[in-house]
Amino acid sequence: MIDLNTINNDSIIICPSNMKKELIKNKSVLNVNQNFKFMSKEDLIKGFYFSYDVNALYYLHHKYHYDYNLCDEILNNLHNISPINDKLKQLTNIYQDLCDNKMLKFNPYFKYLFNNKKVYIFGYQSIDVELNDIIKKLSNNFEYISDDENINNNLECLTFDGIEEEVNYVMVKIGELIESGVSLNNIYFYTIPSEYKLILKKALNYHNIMLADGSETYIYDTPIFKEYLSLLKENSFVDAYNKLIEKVSYDPHDVLSGIVDLTVEVTSLKIEKEEQIDLLKYLAGSKKVPGLEYTESIKEINSSQSLTSNDYCFMLGFSLGVYPVIVKDTEFYLDSEKVLLNRNTAIIKNQINEFKLINLIKKTKNLIITFKEKVGKNVYYPSLLIDKLGINKRKCVLGNVRYSHKSTEFEVAKYYDLNRLYGVSNKWIDTFSKDELGFNTYDHQFMGVSSFDKDQELVLSYTQVNNYNKCPFMYYLKYVLNIDEFIGDFSTEIGTLFHNILEDSNSKDINLDDYKDEILKHFTTYKDRYFAEKVLPQVLRVIKKNKEFHSVTELDNILFEEEFEIKLDEISSIIGRIDKFLIDEVSKTIAVVDYKTGSFKFDKKKVAVGLDLQLPLYAFLLSKKYPEYLIAGVYIQNVLLEKDNIKDSDAYLLDGITINDLNLIKLIDPTLGTLTDDEGKICPASQYIKSIKVTAKNALHAKSHVMSSDEFSMLIETAEAYIYKVLKEIREVNFSISPICVDDGSLPCKYCKFGDICNHDYNDVRHVSIKERKE
Repeated sequence: MIDLNTINNDSIIICPSNMKKELIKNKSVLNVNQNFKFMSKEDLIKGFYFSYDVNALYYLHHKYHYDYNLCDEILNNLHNISPINDKLKQLTNIYQDLCDNKMLKFNPYFKYLFNNKKVYIFGYQSIDVELNDIIKKLSNNFEYISDDENINNNLECLTFDGIEEEVNYVMVKIGELIESGVSLNNIYFYTIPSEYKLILKKALNYHNIMLADGSETYIYDTPIFKEYLSLLKENSFVDAYNKLIEKVSYDPHDVLSGIVDLTVEVTSLKIEKEEQIDLLKYLAGSKKVPGLEYTESIKEINSSQSLTSNDYCFMLGFSLGVYPVIVKDTEFYLDSEKVLLNRNTAIIKNQINEFKLINLIKKTKNLIITFKEKVGKNVYYPSLLIDKLGINKRKCVLGNVRYSHKSTEFEVAKYYDLNRLYGVSNKWIDTFSKDELGFNTYDHQFMGVSSFDKDQELVLSYTQVNNYNKCPFMYYLKYVLNIDEFIGDFSTEIGTLFHNILEDSNSKDINLDDYKDEILKHFTTYKDRYFAEKVLPQVLRVIKKNKEFHSVTELDNILFEEEFEIKLDEISSIIGRIDKFLIDEVSKTIAVVDYKTGSFKFDKKKVAVGLDLQLPLYAFLLSKKYPEYLIAGVYIQNVLLEKDNIKDSDAYLLDGITINDLNLIKLIDPTLGTLTDDEGKICPASQYIKSIKVTAKNALHAKSHVMSSDEFSMLIETAEAYIYKVLKEIREVNFSISPICVDDGSLPCKYCKFGDICNHDYNDVRHVSIKERKE
């Protein structure tokens, strides 16, 4: 660390922000009359070129229709550009546009700060092209100060077979340091590699050791901000914030303060509220919450920081590509462009990263370097710095001392597992008996949750009701803990695309060429794009079939993509978005259609056990919305066939339940029993509704696909009863591990993501029978 007493008074010091803090912290011996101005490289760039705020961000987004991420990236790369290729010509035009509209903030007096001042540059390397380019334009009197102190000459890297052994050693070493009187505040981890994050967090927890909160938590990801967004739906920004304050009782990260700052920024723009909220979401997703501060904790450092002779630093996973981090030529500007724009290329950045890391290694007196050879099947290779710095590699074997009872129990349990499964022996296996460990015994049952608000507002959907009936614990994980991250796959993306095209077809003619950009956007592999383009023409056949049906049906008032919400009680409701329903205003008759791109088939027998409730639930919603109307049929239309060789008359039929009344059916399909085939014979089957036929005497011939009006009413009542039953169970916090199993033996667990969490066994399963139920 440099001594500020050796620096000329009234100078400018260019150094990283964290070094500035260290310098100021250590200036106790500094002459009180000395005066310095500190700047980071980022401060220098903003002062010399320009800075920007949300006005520029929104301006780019609104005018050029870029997403906010791209707008930020563009604004951060408009410094010192020249129109040397098409990309830079476009960026130059954007820069000029921003200047003309006064969207960038310039400081015309910035350069005068350097008049008659000596400039000292500390913590940056003289090969930094970007820094040199600015400094040379501001001052002729500058000096790079390097700290060449070499404390650590006898470097050693301890190697381990796997990551667990490596972390166990580090925890033992930390325990020894604490036992010898070293404070946690003097123990550091060098930037923790990603594969260590979880295992190290678990190990520290077992030892009751705190790691300073340096997690990548953003305001957007906090429950407080999620609640704020919910309140903004029906409240102004001020009212929403006031209501938020009433609800928040604990705010350790000071999220409320961050929300205030962001809200002030977005509301300063005179734009629509929805646009303000979109910008607020982006800003909240890019602003971290302040970490928690502990009285004593281990901290994480990077190569821009330095340590004292009393500090200890652990470098875990000293492997190739991590020590130092390798920068690739994949950034906003290619290296060929960076050379012309006086920017640091990937080669220069890698040289800087290596120089800074070597400098930290040489200056750190108490340095513990470790390396693991494998994690699972992944093989790791030692950093090239081991040979470059002459670091001695030594295979390390764990001793018999541990500092955490709980951690040791888990370690011994692992030895028992290896012995039971593979016959591997270990000398520490008798440390605890199986009874002491409770080995291979556990209670996986859901023990309840105290933090669930029983009186919160609930908005249920068909999917939520269906998932609860499949397994209450699955509902708890998906909708209460919200741990199910949605990751789209081919089936979900093709389903969305089909739905969008079918919705568009209601208002315009469809040209599949218009959806090529959608395919490129949502299908990222050549394989997925190939199959998407192969199956997409089916949608034109569906549209043709539907238009034929719409032209003949008596239910000629057709509504698409309608959303319904029915209040169940004062604070609960059920919602449903219906793809299509058809109405005959004269006879007061309704039919419901839901599009499916999968192979789903409605089974009315499953309604009695709380499954396949979608169509009855839609019928329930419509019966509340249109109480004077008769719902004559509820149908699934499979709009993507697995086999493309099905003849047109059998393809894309409405499959579901119809009221057993020929007159009603002929309102839906007036052509039933009137069409002839190529030989002039009457076609007995409906061309639009599956399994509906008429006999030669014009009588209805149908089996499982029809039911009486009373039976259909009971089906709707059963669905309604299950809605209220699920609501009651959720209010009573009943989230037991109890997957349902019907006669065919299938379990919802087959495709459940949470099998490793619940560990259900046979006794947890609810076995139900639908075979003997009368149709």
